[in-house]
Amino acid sequence: MVARGDETRRRIMDVTQEAVLLKGFDATSIDEIVTSAEITKSGFF
Repeated sequence: MVARGDETRRRIMDVTQEAVLLKGFDATSIDEIVTSAEITKSGFF
């Protein structure tokens, strides 16, 4: 069984990796990551 936090962490990492590879580190924003991962900003931090 996968914990909910582990699932969220994996989703954040996947979305972030894709965005950084496509746009670069400097062009990737927290807002983009949380929107794509379907989480809140407070859930990110």
